[in-house]
Amino acid sequence: MSNMSKIFQELNRHIKVCTKLINKINNLGIKYTFTAGEKLLQPGEQQNNLFFLDSGIVRGYYKSGEKEWTSYFFQPGEFILSIDNFLFDLPCTEYIETCTQVKLISFKKSDYLLLLMEHPDLHIFAKNISNEGLRKFTSRMYKWRMLPAKERYYSFVDEFPEINKSVQLRHIASYLDITPYSLSRIRKFYREKFH
Repeated sequence: MSNMSKIFQELNRHIKVCTKLINKINNLGIKYTFTAGEKLLQPGEQQNNLFFLDSGIVRGYYKSGEKEWTSYFFQPGEFILSIDNFLFDLPCTEYIETCTQVKLISFKKSDYLLLLMEHPDLHIFAKNISNEGLRKFTSRMYKWRMLPAKERYYSFVDEFPEINKSVQLRHIASYLDITPYSLSRIRKFYREKFH
């Protein structure tokens, strides 16, 4: 499946994509490859491009001193953005960083806004994506507050098997709000119990 066809597949989950829109997206998207550990966005910067992740894994995280908190993992087929910064023009307070080598397609924010004006159905797509993100966030907050660490990890493995295999242990630990040492012990127990 080509890079662009993945975008159209995602769009088609929500709206009927016309030929005119397909042609515009094909002309506007620029393909990039990044190695692991590259920052796509940092606090204080303005996100002027909307990214579509074709392959690899990207994370969003916050940092205070040496402490990091991973707030989100982006997987292939998802759009990468800082919601506060890109959608609401609020100051960026988070980092967005590649966890693995990634291939993505970049669209200028000005082109994205023009597409929304010219193709009103895209508002439905944007709303649905926002709603899905909100649902994932509330589910994650429930698990974070209500489940013990071991069950949080089991749920993470079920929901994100590829991320569990590909991402550094310390990033997963910061997502689950446990120490890397505790996560290492839980992983060992999980392997012994289920494999």
